[in-house]
Amino acid sequence: MIFTGGEPTLSPDLEKWIVYSKTNGMDCRVISNGMMCSDFQYTQKLKNAGLSLIHFSLYSYVEKIHDFLTQTPGSYKKLLIAIQNALKL
Repeated sequence: MIFTGGEPTLSPDLEKWIVYSKTNGMDCRVISNGMMCSDFQYTQKLKNAGLSLIHFSLYSYVEKIHDFLTQTPGSYKKLLIAIQNALKL
């Protein structure tokens, strides 16, 4: 099961969907911009629900370009934090 389209981490039900998928024998993946996963506790909740693979969208290795393309100042820094959180877990 791949959760994508829009931003799946904005759904208040994502954790439930992951649990449901795992309970029914499906592997789960999330494709995310990383904004919500810059919060370690949030990322830990997804892992505890059964998420074992997450793809983060990086639009440029140049911070200014990434932030411009996402139209969200600071999104590059949050993405790097999200990657670190995922690696820790």
